[in-house]
Amino acid sequence: MKKLSVTEKMNETIIQFYTILSQLNRFSNLVIGGTHALHLHGLNLDKTPDDLDIIIYKPTKEQRHILSLLRSVSEGDCLGSAGKRSLKLKKNGYCLDILLEDHASLPKGLLEYVSEDGRVKGKVQSVQGVIDAKASYGRSKDHLDMIKWKNLNFNT
Repeated sequence: MKKLSVTEKMNETIIQFYTILSQLNRFSNLVIGGTHALHLHGLNLDKTPDDLDIIIYKPTKEQRHILSLLRSVSEGDCLGSAGKRSLKLKKNGYCLDILLEDHASLPKGLLEYVSEDGRVKGKVQSVQGVIDAKASYGRSKDHLDMIKWKNLNFNT
């Protein structure tokens, strides 16, 4: 597989999972998060993320049903579930992480993203939202990433 830019990899991941994402996004509560969101906000990154993080705010019964069907798959694309709140999928070398935010309302002021060809559309988590999420995980890799991003973007 040729080396893709961050945006190309994100678009290709969305295309790989287009059927699933289009069904989940019918309720307009799906948001692109994580490192891809930071890139879409214009931050310089020193790496291309391995996966695409998707957050579903206040998932509907239909969305939960779709995710439960995906969780029940024993072979194929499903890598597994990290509890009831997340699902990891893999297809043709692309990875999608879906996180459920049951108690949080859809944040205000989200960036709207549309790819150049118009095929990929979505809401994008705020920079502050990504940083808050990464800080809450308590993982050293996230703290190191945030220090690198600060140095790459704000220490010129």
